[in-house]
Amino acid sequence: MKSYAITPALAVLALVGCQSTATPTVNTNSAVSVCNIGDDYKDMRSNWTSYEQSIQDCGGAKNVERAMIQNRTFARKNNKGQVVYYRFDSAGQGVYVGKSGEERISWTIDNDKYLNISMPNNWKVTWVLTDTQEDTWGVKVYERNSSEQYLWSAAYTVSPNSQE
Repeated sequence: MKSYAITPALAVLALVGCQSTATPTVNTNSAVSVCNIGDDYKDMRSNWTSYEQSIQDCGGAKNVERAMIQNRTFARKNNKGQVVYYRFDSAGQGVYVGKSGEERISWTIDNDKYLNISMPNNWKVTWVLTDTQEDTWGVKVYERNSSEQYLWSAAYTVSPNSQE
């Protein structure tokens, strides 16, 4: 039988870069404003024009910078009460944890306001920030693939990505 010695230095190296798999906490007591004007998450007929109009009807989008997204986790409760979340890294990558488990994503910011998220199976998700209160963001979401399009709003609790 072979035995292996694990030195403290080796143990530290093994832990560097590991991300927590703990489910993030969702702040349900935030006073953040979530504007539902224009939401049509049930009829699949949204388009970019209706998304832009709903943003304007909700008072416009706030600027988003890369530093506001990178190395952060955005969590919310879905309509079944389950916590779903995005974990963004500093390299424009990350994970989404939802009903299908963990999925790899990539992200960019356009025009200082659109957070674009590329998901598996050709799904595209775009967020704009409409309000912030402490650790919570009000977000207008436009998600789509080649046959379905949804427009909806949500409150996301924002926290730093944790390291274990």
